[in-house]
Amino acid sequence: IDDLLTGDLPTILTKYQLGENVDKDPEWRGTARYTRDELEILISDARIPRDRRVFYALEGIGGLRLGEVAGLRFRHHDAGLSPLGGILVATSYNTGRTKTKQPRRMPVHPTLAAILAEWRLSGWAEMMGRKPTPDDLIAPMPPDHAARRREGRTLEGMRSRTYCFKRFRDDLKMLGFRHRRGHDLRRTMISLSREDGARKDLLELCTHNPTKKGSSIDVYTTFPWEAFCGEVQKL
Repeated sequence: IDDLLTGDLPTILTKYQLGENVDKDPEWRGTARYTRDELEILISDARIPRDRRVFYALEGIGGLRLGEVAGLRFRHHDAGLSPLGGILVATSYNTGRTKTKQPRRMPVHPTLAAILAEWRLSGWAEMMGRKPTPDDLIAPMPPDHAARRREGRTLEGMRSRTYCFKRFRDDLKMLGFRHRRGHDLRRTMISLSREDGARKDLLELCTHNPTKKGSSIDVYTTFPWEAFCGEVQKL
């Protein structure tokens, strides 16, 4: 495109101009996960505020992305499904769509189900000062934090990426854990599940949407809910 564009015209650049998307540090990815013990501590240690433990559980046991947890509402959690309840992952933050623009349903692991049940029964109300409604965010910012928010303030106190990054960094430091990303909780859930025997193809349909580049037979295959639940329960 050299010499074809002049001035400050908006331009869409691709990998041919920007280069391939590769890790700055080629060694970090192999260590970008948590141990099973670390995951258990992050979702249970009483030194971490309860609302953040719920958030980490949705990432580390539910396999959700940060934005998907931030935009998750109580109506998206169907505890009545069997053999496991389900979470409808339909939006990232408040955009109305996920990263892949396709909704998916994630089985709720029994440990996560217990955490969400206790949170809905008492924890959320203790933090927010009222009982939750179906349209309320499952993990909003605590009211005092939302009131101090200077930029991007929302009526509901939806968590921003920056807010989550800072709190997660502080929690890791407090626990004496080495630095890793919040997104690595999702990587940990997938890794531990596969270590525990979960089938890759079924687990992938829970944590990701089918790719357009997949085999044609995948497009014509529909698995029952029980099959997905069985793989998530292996964790």
